[in-house]
Amino acid sequence: MKEKSHKNSIITKSICIFLLFTFIFVSIIGCADSEEKAPDSVSTPSAEDVDGDNADDYQPEVTSAPIVYPFTFEDNAGNSVTLAHEPMYVVTVGSDITEAMFAFGRGIQIIGRSDEDSFPDDINSVPSIGSVNAPDAEKISALKPDAVLVSDKVPQEKVEEIRNKQLPVVVVNTPESIQEVYDMIRFLGRVLNGEKAAYSYAFQLESEISRVLLANAGGEIMKVCIVTDYIEESGKVISVKDDSKYAYYEDVVKAAGGKSVGIDEEPYAIVCVNEEIESKLYADTTLNKMSAVKRGRVETIENSLFEKRGPRCTLAIYAIANLLGITI
Repeated sequence: MKEKSHKNSIITKSICIFLLFTFIFVSIIGCADSEEKAPDSVSTPSAEDVDGDNADDYQPEVTSAPIVYPFTFEDNAGNSVTLAHEPMYVVTVGSDITEAMFAFGRGIQIIGRSDEDSFPDDINSVPSIGSVNAPDAEKISALKPDAVLVSDKVPQEKVEEIRNKQLPVVVVNTPESIQEVYDMIRFLGRVLNGEKAAYSYAFQLESEISRVLLANAGGEIMKVCIVTDYIEESGKVISVKDDSKYAYYEDVVKAAGGKSVGIDEEPYAIVCVNEEIESKLYADTTLNKMSAVKRGRVETIENSLFEKRGPRCTLAIYAIANLLGITI
């Protein structure tokens, strides 16, 4: 009996030692994993890392620290902003901000908007507080918003007027590239305590745009000229290649599988920002001899799809890709 009891004791001790070593090993591995992942990051692989058939089902994991109010953060202009509580009612001064909020399901929170806002249709029932260049601080204050989201295109003196009304003002950068559209959406998600929806939508948008490049993988990068103006007296064509402020337009062309060029570089396709310019190109006896014009590779794409730099960039990208004959 004693021998049996002694064996049982040895077995029990062995099990305890095994479990102890197992616990230590798991703890070490767990610590290593936690050190590899930053505490305020989001586990979001690029669209290319997710199989195309499953991209729509993928939900990026938000691992940022939960927001605790009052919440202090830095806006895109480097200003320190403190929100006393979760912003339920906001005023937006910038169409890209407005359209992005509607895209990831937060448009209902907008109680004031700028004159330039026109999409989606629901925004037309929201009171206007003036233009981006001249927002009315008194009108904004009267709405009693929890936060005012302003474009970096708003003049600094106007931003200060709003801030002097003791309102939290958040400056949001206007995207200068497609990547910055994703960044803006994610930033707004953080500000509005809606990161999960914002990150999910940004990833969906990135996946949709990536499909265009994948459809043209290995194909020819064709030349595209975006015409912003036509001077009838001299017959001069003004394209985005003539001004660095149009870098965003060129990024849209690149995302569509093309390369932005001037009108004198014999483009494969020509994009006009309004129908009047397109009709003038066809009427010009010199321009209508260009191969792009003769082959009907000329199309008007609504300028707002370039100017209002938000989620609708996909419409411009898909239109250009279609003009280039890229099947998506």
